[in-house]
Amino acid sequence: AQANTGLTDHTIFCLAASGSTLFAGTCCSGVFRSSDSGATWTAVNTGLADSLAVQALAVSGGTLFAGTRGGGIFRSTDSGENWAAVNAGLTDTDIRALTATGTSLLAGTWGHGIFRSTDNGESWTPSTVGLLYPNIWSLSVSDDVLFAGTDGSGVFRSTDNGDSWTFVNNNIQHAGVSSFAVSGTDLYAGTYAGVFRSADRGSGWASVSNGLPKLPDDTTAYDWIDALISSGGGLFVGTNDDGVYRSTNNGVSWTKASAGLPLVSINALTASGLYLFAAPSGDGVYRSTNDGGHWSPANSGLTNPYVMSLAFSGTTLFAGT
Repeated sequence: AQANTGLTDHTIFCLAASGSTLFAGTCCSGVFRSSDSGATWTAVNTGLADSLAVQALAVSGGTLFAGTRGGGIFRSTDSGENWAAVNAGLTDTDIRALTATGTSLLAGTWGHGIFRSTDNGESWTPSTVGLLYPNIWSLSVSDDVLFAGTDGSGVFRSTDNGDSWTFVNNNIQHAGVSSFAVSGTDLYAGTYAGVFRSADRGSGWASVSNGLPKLPDDTTAYDWIDALISSGGGLFVGTNDDGVYRSTNNGVSWTKASAGLPLVSINALTASGLYLFAAPSGDGVYRSTNDGGHWSPANSGLTNPYVMSLAFSGTTLFAGT
């Protein structure tokens, strides 16, 4: 069902949950909050310029952080009621990614690498030792190891909480890394050059793209991977032009799993129990109950088909359009 009551901006960049409270970061109207599973939303922008694009949200303990385009990072200690800028030490205010690990918070910027705070956002210091590329697309934590996906230069790893980073592109092409997934002890990276797997926490990577589609104008290059998830049925990737593909052998081979799907860019994938959900660009949401064997539209009540993100809170699915 549509869950937009109270939302005045329907372009949703990110979603986050803190307990039973949901937060949505929007393109042009700041942050909205829902305490009734998305039935109603209220703008919560006191102290946060409501025209800022909120590109990343993270929860650390009971504190909520918002990364914005041009305004840096804002912090709320009262569930979004009030916000305060926490940019001391930041030299870049275009925040593309946020993640929390232990007592640290890391922010990925577009132009100046990564910054770290160990005092709940009061101050930030560069976390760029060994980080050779300044544009950060994604951040991920696997156990106590940090990974950063960059635009055009692959993956960097930190095993010391961000004190230093190591370029871990052994056998991985220099490509933008848009997504990470963890399956057992393996780490997977979805890139502009197919999928890569690491069995040793990023020290070495192997291309695991056999069977994935190639670019129509370059038969030696793989299609961009826009979404990547691990579920009980295996690994699933959403491609830029050819729907969904599935691997049941840790990426050794892939088969098309797009029956019933429009063969377009897959903006988002998510899974819950036996259900898989995909967001084909401009076509709403599709659902599969047989590990991608067949997909059916699941759009009743969805009035905007341009779904950019999907997230579960318990058994409730949210679609950001």
